Amino acid sequence: MFSFKIGKTVFAVRFSFLLFNGLVFLFRDSDIILSFYTVCLIHEAGHILAIIFFNGEIKSVELSGYGIKIETSPIISVFSAVVILLSGPFANIVVFLIFKSNNFFSVLSLWEGIYNLIPFSFLDGGAAIKLLTSGSKSEHTYEILRVAVCIAATAALIIIFFNAE
Repeated sequence: MFSFKIGKTVFAVRFSFLLFNGLVFLFRDSDIILSFYTVCLIHEAGHILAIIFFNGEIKSVELSGYGIKIETSPIISVFSAVVILLSGPFANIVVFLIFKSNNFFSVLSLWEGIYNLIPFSFLDGGAAIKLLTSGSKSEHTYEILRVAVCIAATAALIIIFFNAE
């Protein structure tokens, strides 16, 4: 891993990020690569705009093979933290709705938005659910429901993957 600082923000790049990017470039199809990175930038821009809107400060950005993790100054309310988490997928879905076409870029943007709403704890949807239910009387019930949805989503993704033509 290597890191550097721009202003007050620390940027860290893990080896897994470089490996993932190497695999992406094996496609050698510039349209796919450009679409992929544009969709990712739109997603992260959604988060960053929401952070700025709530007067947050970005402390660090970590790039890894698992995705991009942005650490901010403490967010005062659960509501603003949930909005920040959901703003990335929202940005992707808005881009899809604006283009309303069946081209690779708009469909990839839709998939990026939907994928990040799956309630895995390391994705935006799961983190939002955890924030909303943490400390509530129903926290255990919500956790069981979240795991059930994760299993169903994983099964659906596997079926879609193996039935793709």
